[in-house]
Amino acid sequence: MRSDLLVGPRAIGVVFLVVGVAASPVAAEGPVVPSGSFDLHASLPKALVGDSSRRFGVRPPQVAYTGDGTGYVGRHPWRSNRGYLTWRSWNQTSAYGVGTVWIKRCNPSCAEGRFRAYRGSIRFKSPRNGRFRILTVRHPYKGEMITDTRRLRRISTYWRWM
Repeated sequence: MRSDLLVGPRAIGVVFLVVGVAASPVAAEGPVVPSGSFDLHASLPKALVGDSSRRFGVRPPQVAYTGDGTGYVGRHPWRSNRGYLTWRSWNQTSAYGVGTVWIKRCNPSCAEGRFRAYRGSIRFKSPRNGRFRILTVRHPYKGEMITDTRRLRRISTYWRWM
């Protein structure tokens, strides 16, 4: 008789587990999702990701927050291979991430200015009706820590951070 064979309650549990998984509709077709709910983040509050828009999301790779295209957090607005945004937490009450804060220097004018990258953080809080209502971006500038806090506002048919 072989001594490496499983015997007793452990063997029965392993056989049951293997047979149960193989016969399970979850293993064959993926998890069962209630009808009408295919978003894995459906219960989490969403954040406005494109300022002056209607685009909301959970854990986005980029957030535009100034309304005039001069401030972003995450991927570079036109060079997506530069910059990053790592979400450390995203739950029912707040979201927090660290990454690249892109600020456009409007010198000599905003049309001619270039973006400058800073290491910073972003926080969303105060959710209501499934949307975060307060955004705070922090980054260093000329030796000081800048804190830019904005509130979500609906303007006609779109939303923006003000």
